[in-house]
Amino acid sequence: MAAATIHIIVKYGVSTEEGSDAADLNLLGSDLGSGQTTAAYPITVPVAGTNYSYERKFRLKVENIGDSSRVQNIRVYSNTATPSTGCTIKYGQQVAYTTPVNTASAVATSAIPTSLPESENLYVGGASGGYLSSSGTYSDYGVMQLNVGTTAVSGGTAIITIAYDEVA
Repeated sequence: MAAATIHIIVKYGVSTEEGSDAADLNLLGSDLGSGQTTAAYPITVPVAGTNYSYERKFRLKVENIGDSSRVQNIRVYSNTATPSTGCTIKYGQQVAYTTPVNTASAVATSAIPTSLPESENLYVGGASGGYLSSSGTYSDYGVMQLNVGTTAVSGGTAIITIAYDEVA
């Protein structure tokens, strides 16, 4: 059985063009695509309050459905919600793309799960229970943002995992 070929697509800026395959899902101080050097785009530690990365928006694209009938139950999680002291990764999802912000996100408002969620947290078609059933179809957008507080220290990392089920 040939598995489906799935790409993680990163989108940024005001572009209406499809983004590129994700080399990474870096949370940066500038609204740039995947594969950028993080040290070149830092998020400064605030004297008071919170500073924010630009939202990182991504979605899954079925390049080839293979022998599967559908891809479903998409779940996003991280090995940590706090990659370093004073920093928190927030997560959310949205149906349509909007230009990323570096103020408090109205979408990425919950701490990213730190283990495999029992149920989907990245929808297809704006609702739970949706699925991707043909080549060229997309999930909704996952949205992440790094919140940086006054006690933040540099050097943190997190591993983001995207899991899904393929149905034969």
